[in-house]
Amino acid sequence: MNYELSVISYLMAIIPESESEFNSFFYRNIPLITIIAINCLLIVTLSWPLYESQKLQLSRNDLKLKIKNLESTPEFQKVIEYKDLKNKRDEIQKINQSKLSVFAILRLIENITLPQLVFNRFAINAEQGSVNLSGTASSYASLALQIENFEREKMIKSVVVKNPTRNENSIINFNLNFVLK
Repeated sequence: MNYELSVISYLMAIIPESESEFNSFFYRNIPLITIIAINCLLIVTLSWPLYESQKLQLSRNDLKLKIKNLESTPEFQKVIEYKDLKNKRDEIQKINQSKLSVFAILRLIENITLPQLVFNRFAINAEQGSVNLSGTASSYASLALQIENFEREKMIKSVVVKNPTRNENSIINFNLNFVLK
């Protein structure tokens, strides 16, 4: 309270009482008043971005905390599981919408595969429309006949055999890739 009285008494001492004294006080101190006004304007202008920055930082920290709290809730876990299931469903739909039908391809392979060949790995690339098979053949001749069978098939565009090698038991190991039309 003592401080308030001293500020008020100071202001009362510097503010002129009459209009003519006020005008002469104002005109005498225009440079001082201008400097004070510019300083006030600069302080407000330069401190505003700092204030906004601090406000944004606080809201950012608050959002991080809310997200962290949300991630531990069962509802959030359900949303994550839903998104995973949706992605898997979308992948399955891509395969279904493509020209590939796994069952049709397996039936095709079953119908044209020679008894001398055994396939032990099967992979489909739905986007490229290709099928990769790994297997064994009893001889190079039976592998060549199998390639001819694949090439005669109407659904198959091209056939490529990679790495045909004979093992110590005279069995031919190979990788076969075909592309569907």
